[in-house]
Amino acid sequence: MTKKQGAVRPRSGQNRTLKYRVLDWTTTVVIGVGAAALLLFGVFSPMRVESATMSGVEKGDVVVADRLGKYLYGFDRGDMLLLKPVEFEINKNTDKKAEPLRLARVVAFAGETVTISGGSVYINGSLLDETEYARALYTSIRMEFTVPSGSVFVLPDERLYLTDEMLEELVVDTNRIKGEVRFIAYPFARMAAFK
Repeated sequence: MTKKQGAVRPRSGQNRTLKYRVLDWTTTVVIGVGAAALLLFGVFSPMRVESATMSGVEKGDVVVADRLGKYLYGFDRGDMLLLKPVEFEINKNTDKKAEPLRLARVVAFAGETVTISGGSVYINGSLLDETEYARALYTSIRMEFTVPSGSVFVLPDERLYLTDEMLEELVVDTNRIKGEVRFIAYPFARMAAFK
């Protein structure tokens, strides 16, 4: 057998034109950006904090909440949640807008009895220890209720100015929970993960 001389086959990819290489790179970049956007806005939910009502989070921070966690493993007492705004009818004659997203901690779950007395919170008769992150409630507030099915009771860490009426609004339907806050993404100097 004899070899033919002069017939050198190009290695794979060598005969591709610049046009196809650019198309390959563009496709890769578009898929990467699409996957990042899906993760950032589909799995995670970023939000700029408008008021400092939670310990460890300041006004202007950008926090990121995990949207899938509520379906995979639920919440624990004390978890910081990102809530959807309360929906209400807007009067077209005013400039009134829906309230902004809110941050709050899980205090009680459906079926639990919450008692608020003397600035403290009791769950099914036991004092809830929140000393590591929460301030006491206004001492004149006294109320007792059972959290309805499909709901959780949440509270902000900054509680000094809460009223009885505000507390009633903080029994929220689980459909209003956007996700559990996992970390501060911005400013970079304050980046921190929760739990």
